[in-house]
Amino acid sequence: TDLLEQKDATEDLVIPDFVAPKKEEPKERKIFEFVSVQPEFPGGFGKMSEFINDMIDYPKEALRENVSGVVMVEAVVNENGRLSDIKPAFPKEMWNGYGLEEEAVRVVKKMPRWKPGRQASQDVACRIRIPIEFKLEETGHVALEVFNALGESVGILFHGKAEAGIKHAVEFNGRNLP
Repeated sequence: TDLLEQKDATEDLVIPDFVAPKKEEPKERKIFEFVSVQPEFPGGFGKMSEFINDMIDYPKEALRENVSGVVMVEAVVNENGRLSDIKPAFPKEMWNGYGLEEEAVRVVKKMPRWKPGRQASQDVACRIRIPIEFKLEETGHVALEVFNALGESVGILFHGKAEAGIKHAVEFNGRNLP
């Protein structure tokens, strides 16, 4: 009888179908174009200009071809101040070329955390645009391109300053000419 009683008790037991928990739709991340308090590079605009000038390595190809120009780099300053989505602001058909865009993006990727933008007293993600100017001081003037014994370019001396990667000193004076 105990078995019969147990059987009768389980007959009334209803086991619901398994229902998988609903997946939460990912929230659309809001990136502001305009905010009440703009994002700021640590130390302000002057420090950002110093940072860019210290970090820029003028691309060799642009030096050889005497190419100058302004590259507009677009990025998002996130709520935590980190930069993301870093890219040239214009389509490739509008680029200056000669490595300028790639160099500008490389420098922006090296930037430290920014002070984030604020909207309604909250830190928010904000899109920014940073103009980076590549300018040759003396048009058409490249002092000296240095080649190794195999004829490969190993660097360019420009306005008395060696570009990054030059490891050997080169002396040049009029007496060395044939």
